[in-house]
Amino acid sequence: MKKKVIYSFIILVFAFAACDKQNITNKQVDNNALENFLTLNQKYQKLKNQTKDFRSVGTFKKMKTKALKGFKGDSVNDGTDDIWDNWESCAEITETENEDGSFTLVMDYGEEGCEEYGFLMKGKITMTWKIDESDYYFEEIYENYYMYDVTINGKVVFEGSWDENSWDDFSWSGQENLIFTFDDGEVMEMSGKYKEKGDVDSYTVLEGSYSYSSSLGYSFSYEVTKPLVYSYTCEDAYIPVEGTEKVKYVENGENEEFIMDYGDGTCDNKYTITSNGVTEEFDYDEEDWFGDDDGDYWIASDSTDISG
Repeated sequence: MKKKVIYSFIILVFAFAACDKQNITNKQVDNNALENFLTLNQKYQKLKNQTKDFRSVGTFKKMKTKALKGFKGDSVNDGTDDIWDNWESCAEITETENEDGSFTLVMDYGEEGCEEYGFLMKGKITMTWKIDESDYYFEEIYENYYMYDVTINGKVVFEGSWDENSWDDFSWSGQENLIFTFDDGEVMEMSGKYKEKGDVDSYTVLEGSYSYSSSLGYSFSYEVTKPLVYSYTCEDAYIPVEGTEKVKYVENGENEEFIMDYGDGTCDNKYTITSNGVTEEFDYDEEDWFGDDDGDYWIASDSTDISG
């Protein structure tokens, strides 16, 4: 799915290993702050995947076809790509062409909601976009949108440039301000801004920062320190294949900092975290990254101390 979005969200290589990997011994994470952060990081990633589902359908397809078709139970108007063909929605859908040349798509699932592809969905999403031969603008507003046991409110905006004739190269910048309310009562506020670029083979987060604050008393933030590269040619890579970011985590008044390093371009789901001079390697599988079918999260179990 991430291969079809016009932009994706930032989760986020320098090798900190000082010893030969043949001498590595397995070790589970024993730092409580790091352990808590890893759990929250996976929870956060699933939320990001959830919100970008609609951008895959509502933005990429619309911008490419420049037509108000689809979302009606019929196949999307683009015969070159069958990813979203025959996609149907239980929402009440309104499509409008505005006087300024922009388009607005409203997907309203109602207060009671309805089931779509096995998930209960409620609330409303309003997407507005405007596009010409070289530039585009996209705005997405969530109003009590509910899915995967969480309600989302807030706004996402991004704008950028592209080549209408080739689709081989495009760039964009964006901002997000969202509030996530979980069924268990936790409320998480998130804000972020970023600059990215992409082509048919990859997209790169050039600059980016995100911050999260929870009603449970913890907060964390990300800052890209070396551009993060997501490769579309790496079929089974769910995370960046290159790049680093700095993470700050605060809980109970205690501050911790981590460096997340995604490597040098190798097609895998491995990354390292360095904290207090100790570097450990982790290997995600698909369920670790996206969460399991029950919406549960857990710490990546395959970790290795490579500090030497």
